[in-house]
Amino acid sequence: MCTLSWFFGKNSTHVFFNRDEQKSRAIAEPPHVVSINQVDRLMPIDPVGGGSWLAVNEYGWSFALLNFYQGRFPKGKLISRGDIIRGVSELNSFVDIVKFFDGLTLTKYAPFSLVCFAPCGISASDIPPHQNESTQAATMLRWTGSVLQVVAQQSPLFSSAVMFDDVVLSRTKQAERYIAGLIDERERIDKHIALHCSHEPEASAQSICMHRDDAHTVSFSHIEVARDKVIFSYVNGSPCSVKTPTKHRLLRKECINLL
Repeated sequence: MCTLSWFFGKNSTHVFFNRDEQKSRAIAEPPHVVSINQVDRLMPIDPVGGGSWLAVNEYGWSFALLNFYQGRFPKGKLISRGDIIRGVSELNSFVDIVKFFDGLTLTKYAPFSLVCFAPCGISASDIPPHQNESTQAATMLRWTGSVLQVVAQQSPLFSSAVMFDDVVLSRTKQAERYIAGLIDERERIDKHIALHCSHEPEASAQSICMHRDDAHTVSFSHIEVARDKVIFSYVNGSPCSVKTPTKHRLLRKECINLL
């Protein structure tokens, strides 16, 4: 069970993520700079699989991965879905993202949803086809277990293996109350953070800051990408209990075709 939300400002992109896990799962390593193929990216690391669920690279591209429990799970031994974030997070164009997925044997992965966020200021040819500031849609690649879909996804996005329909309905209503119709960027940031700390209607499986007997929200992330900066703010624990995030910065490098 996880919650992803976002918005595109005039000169910035903001991505917010609650990671929900079993209480028995090992604590993830906080975000740090990982350099692969000479591309730096900030991402937390899951010690179980060695991969991640969220990353932003030096070009300003962000990627968020959620499990898609409603898909069909392939048979046989599967590769950790966290490896997809490690691989895709070195890329800086949607053309390269498509090539990356063309090279994957997707039947080796359980179903997932990957949302791609291009930074501001790049050429139109590199922006994912569904990313749109006016509609706030983002491009999502969803592996259902049988087919790879490329679709426009509105914020927010939820994953849940338990009471999926009830969870989506409840959390969607919460999001509408918190963030619908906001215009001012600072207010939008504050309201998104408040949303991810929310216990409405109560601290439970349906609340966005999730609490169950066997699982809970284990971290909160806020990625901010502007033309001159990349900041990854991270709460290692439930956002309702840890008030001050740690901030991790990455030197923003220009794509070769920046405007």
